[in-house]
Amino acid sequence: MLLATMKVVNAACNSISEFVYHNHVVNRFELQKQMYRSIRADYPYPIGTQITILACRKVAASYYVSIKKGEEWTLHTFRPHGAIAYDGRTYSVRDAIISLWTIDGRIKVPMQTKYRLTNQSELDLCYDRSKNQFYLNVSVEVPEEPPYQPAVYLGVINIATTSDGTQVPGTDCEQVRQWYQERRQILQSVGTKSAKQRLKQISTGESRFKKQVNYPR
Repeated sequence: MLLATMKVVNAACNSISEFVYHNHVVNRFELQKQMYRSIRADYPYPIGTQITILACRKVAASYYVSIKKGEEWTLHTFRPHGAIAYDGRTYSVRDAIISLWTIDGRIKVPMQTKYRLTNQSELDLCYDRSKNQFYLNVSVEVPEEPPYQPAVYLGVINIATTSDGTQVPGTDCEQVRQWYQERRQILQSVGTKSAKQRLKQISTGESRFKKQVNYPR
């Protein structure tokens, strides 16, 4: 049934293409206006309104690309089993099942995907002749992953180590810590009033240094 549907729709595209080739009408809206009734009437199978519009759009897009590339004006032909497009009016999605229009009514196609299907955009029905398989190129909603935030572990030898292995060595910090410790020991042994004042200044300086290292801005 799908092959027969593709054959009918692409035959309609070839009829539309004949009109475009002889009349140089590439605007898809004008093309729909000129070809809509004849396409609906000329085929033994009922081609839906929206499928007719999509066929006109496909042909117009094919000629438009050739014009944009500066190619010679030639008749465009469409293979019987070439891909055909569906939009939100010709297919629907419910519970991972896609309902597709065919020339013999709608058929339901189960899909295997971990993502949520959506019918907010067009999909393409494709056929691989070598494998005798059909494929649907369909849009899915992929949830956004939360931004990566590595864990940070604080230490002495290494000031910080992240969960991805990045290390911030503490060699310079250890040298500064030892310098402050030696100065404190000397001043504490002196015990004078000025030594105590100097000890307080050193303690304040060390606190500022630790804050700058541990919480940089």
